[in-house]
Amino acid sequence: MGRNESTKKNREVLELLEKIGRGVRSARVREGFSQKLLADKAGSSTKEIGPIERGERNLTIGSLCNLSSALEIEPAQLLTGELGSDNKGASDVDRLNNLMGSLRKLQLLGDEKGVKDVFSSSGMRLLQILIVTGLKGLESRDDYDAVDVGGNKYEIKTLNNKTIRAFPTHSRMSEKVIERYEKVDWIFAIYDGVELREIYCVRKQQMGLFYEKWRARLSNNQDKEKEPKWKAVNPRISLSFVRDYGQLIFERSGAQDFTEKNIAELLGVKLTASEK
Repeated sequence: MGRNESTKKNREVLELLEKIGRGVRSARVREGFSQKLLADKAGSSTKEIGPIERGERNLTIGSLCNLSSALEIEPAQLLTGELGSDNKGASDVDRLNNLMGSLRKLQLLGDEKGVKDVFSSSGMRLLQILIVTGLKGLESRDDYDAVDVGGNKYEIKTLNNKTIRAFPTHSRMSEKVIERYEKVDWIFAIYDGVELREIYCVRKQQMGLFYEKWRARLSNNQDKEKEPKWKAVNPRISLSFVRDYGQLIFERSGAQDFTEKNIAELLGVKLTASEK
């Protein structure tokens, strides 16, 4: 085993011990147990419980089972960090601590996909879209949002179907922005609250009518004699247009697990030999 691999294994062990420790503490607080009471029920020592909860003590299978039994949970729940929905008795900080391991892993996944902040207003949505379509995020969002394996770039827009019925575009529309938009196909993702429901691809040729309309309004806006003047702020693209003219490339209902749809294959992107 190489040094890097060994370091990775050690880090994974430490993360697992920390997860178990957070689970033990959260479940103990939920049950209203002191460390001494938990130690008594688990046949352990009070001096051992603190280090376990801090992730500083290695556990045998027997110790893990004894703690789980005392806390009335399954050993697997401590290993996975899933304590169920009945942990409402835990304090907010304990519940936050239980989530932090998963949140760190989520950001690591975001880093791999080019999403530097999954907690930004659009970061979590973008990460989901990139994963289920096989796209990769671009370092500079001043360019475009994503690129496929064939090198084709895409503009990505999202909406929450519960709150709005049209996709926002750009906070300050201009001729320069329109020229940038004209060069790529668009990806539109529809959310139902936090749930990703549909993804459509609208080809750049089909977006032409919007560019003509926006240019006309920009031109009218420059003529000081014409009223009313159009404010070039976030012109919208209707949900009905996207559903009528877009190609459906992803669909999900309920709380189904995500499945990956390779957008390159769905859209007929030609791959080079090295990309296949």
